[in-house]
Amino acid sequence: INAEYMGDLTGAVAEHVGMNTENGRALSRIPNGIADKLKQAKAEGWLLGCVFKGNAYQSPGATGYTAAANGLIPGRTYALLDVRETGQPGQTLVRLRNPWGVGGWTGNWGAGSNMWTQNMMEHLSYYPEQGNNQSTFWMDVRDFEESLAALQICRTYNHNIGEPWYMSADLDGYWGGMNTGGQVSMSNPQYIISCSESASCFVFLSQYSALI
Repeated sequence: INAEYMGDLTGAVAEHVGMNTENGRALSRIPNGIADKLKQAKAEGWLLGCVFKGNAYQSPGATGYTAAANGLIPGRTYALLDVRETGQPGQTLVRLRNPWGVGGWTGNWGAGSNMWTQNMMEHLSYYPEQGNNQSTFWMDVRDFEESLAALQICRTYNHNIGEPWYMSADLDGYWGGMNTGGQVSMSNPQYIISCSESASCFVFLSQYSALI
């Protein structure tokens, strides 16, 4: 399920961040940019998914896909469930849901990794599944970033969750006539956003389907 479908199901604001796009490259250039983005999403209760690099290979079987050498299935969507600190300076782990029934990350912090100590298992309430297929798995955020093709974010804005750092507003408008192709027309709705200090702004445009 991708960001657009998550938005359709929840009525929330969907954002697809391809790592080879301008937005994705800008995020990667920021020190700890992806880790901080994931932590923000967790704090706000947003829904997260991701797609890993590579081409998906068809194979016989229930899932129809073959995992790559690192245990990940390229080009398929994974749900991102959790973002946690390990207690070690600068180390962040992410937990992913594997819906495909095959594979599972084989690198550091994978189920077969020797990095799992009893203390870490208790700290994260995670006890690695043995075998080749894991329903959930953990990755270091640096390995995650290196393997990442796209982040899928569904911003379920809720003032009762997380820090009240934002204001949100829903505005209805209609652009019609001969100037709906992008040309400026003062007869169509105009919106002005003003801030008294430096701030981030997220603008989401949507068009209702004719079937609704």
